[in-house]
Amino acid sequence: MFTPELAKQFKKHAGEKYRPSNGTEGEIFKESYCYRCIEDDGEDKLCEILTNTMFYDTKDEEYPEEWQYGTDGQPICTAFRESIQPVNEPDMP
Repeated sequence: MFTPELAKQFKKHAGEKYRPSNGTEGEIFKESYCYRCIEDDGEDKLCEILTNTMFYDTKDEEYPEEWQYGTDGQPICTAFRESIQPVNEPDMP
């Protein structure tokens, strides 16, 4: 997700909560994890982690611990469980 140079700068934050800095970064993260995860099908089964990242700040106790910086500095979702096919891809206009 991040370039290797940028990820290096976030290694010191490994294990800390991650929040995308803007909508584009958020979409890239969701494409990497949420849209490929069996925990949210976008219809009947909704991921509370994704929902809670929209409502809470990283300083709030309710902000999910699962969205965090990995040991390599890259943002990760520790609850990610990959689906064989994308299950939650938004419709494109």
